[in-house]
Formats: sequence, C-alpha cells, structure tokens
Amino acid sequence: LRLTPGAEKAIVEPMERSCKIYESLGTAHAAHQAAAAHYQLALYFSRVWTCQRDESKTREKLAAAFKHFGLAHQYFFRSVYGNEPTFVVLSLDFSNLYSAVSGEECLSKALACCLDCRQAFSPTAVAAALERVDNSKNRNQSSDARAWFEKMTTLAENVEGRVSKLLLSLVK
Repeated sequence: LRLTPGAEKAIVEPMERSCKIYESLGTAHAAHQAAAAHYQLALYFSRVWTCQRDESKTREKLAAAFKHFGLAHQYFFRSVYGNEPTFVVLSLDFSNLYSAVSGEECLSKALACCLDCRQAFSPTAVAAALERVDNSKNRNQSSDARAWFEKMTTLAENVEGRVSKLLLSLVK
C-alpha cells in the first residue's frame, strides 16, 4: 500500500488530531477512544512501512507503527478487563510487527507481546466477563457469555500457535 503524500496526510492528520483531542479530555472514555485511534494508526503504519521508496521513509513509518502500537498497548494493558479480545488481537498485531523486523531482540519482544496476553485469559478476566454478563440488562446473557468464551478460545489458540512459532524461531 503506497499512497501519495496528500492521501496519506488525509488519513493520518485527522487521526492524530483526534488522539490529541481525546488525550486532552482526560476522561476514561476519551482515553479509550485515544487508544483505539492509536491502534488504527499503528495498523495503518504497519501496513505501509514496507512499501516506501527510500530507507528514511521506511524507518519513519516503522517508528510510527511502533510508537502507536506502544501507546495503544499501554492503555489496553492497563485496562484489559472488559477489553480482553481487543487487547489480545492488538498484542498479536504488535507481535507480528516485531517479528517482521529481523533479529533475536525483536523476536523476544514479539514473544513478550504474546505473553502479555496471559492477563486476558486469567481467572480474574473470566470472572469479570461473567460479572459483566450478569450485570447487563440484555436478555441474551447466556449467548453473550458463550460468544465471549468462543472468541477467547479462538484467540487463545492463536496466541498459543504464535508463542510456539516464536519459541521455535528463538531456539534456532
């Protein structure tokens, strides 16, 4: 994905402005929105960094991807309960970015991203998810709980596969 500078600016500038606005508000909801915007920017930069015409632009886009992933990861790591699936998917995406950069250190950091997910699968996370279902006014409580467990089971399989691949790569 390679965009003209004007097209890229049209995507990035409004997202970065929204991050600043949300961060300036100082509320829990605004912090969540800022983290979500950082995650979107991270995904964008993680897709464009490999398509640059020169090394300086490649480094710039890669650095932006790491910066925005780091900011999103920081928020969702602190606020994992209630955001478990988002945190796990974000962590897998962050791990993939680290894996795309060669070297043992990056593979170790990719593994660390996956290991950070353990909190999302903890007994505390399961209890919090069940409590959210119990406290909701939704009549489909059992289907909500079932959907959460199915989603988390699938994500757990993805994390397990990723950890296995990373460990094999690190051992080689």
